[in-house]
Amino acid sequence: MFQIEELLSRDTLAKSISQKSAKEVRKNAETLLGKLKILENELTQTKNETPSDRLRHPAMLKERMEALVSNVSVADSVPPQQAYDVFEHLSKQIDQKLKQMNLVCEKDLSSLNQLIENNGIPKLHG
Repeated sequence: MFQIEELLSRDTLAKSISQKSAKEVRKNAETLLGKLKILENELTQTKNETPSDRLRHPAMLKERMEALVSNVSVADSVPPQQAYDVFEHLSKQIDQKLKQMNLVCEKDLSSLNQLIENNGIPKLHG
């Protein structure tokens, strides 16, 4: 995501191509960045900056899975069926979000890369 933000802030973006092309690249990059941020926020809590923020903001999929694994790993006995059920439920949700992210990368990222290449914008390195 940082590379997309770098692209949007580049002075060369406006200087190297026409205004119409620059607006199109910027719009596509901002759309892609928005989609990725939404998926990131569904997978992990990005608002936690201090330990007390964990109380203010809901746990997202990653944190919920970590809590489940932590509880199961310290138990002295076999996990109950409910732990398996929660694991399956969270796994399906995480897999769904990862599939969505892959689709965004395949579709939106590849079209943005093609647009960048077609307009002769210097590529990002990283």
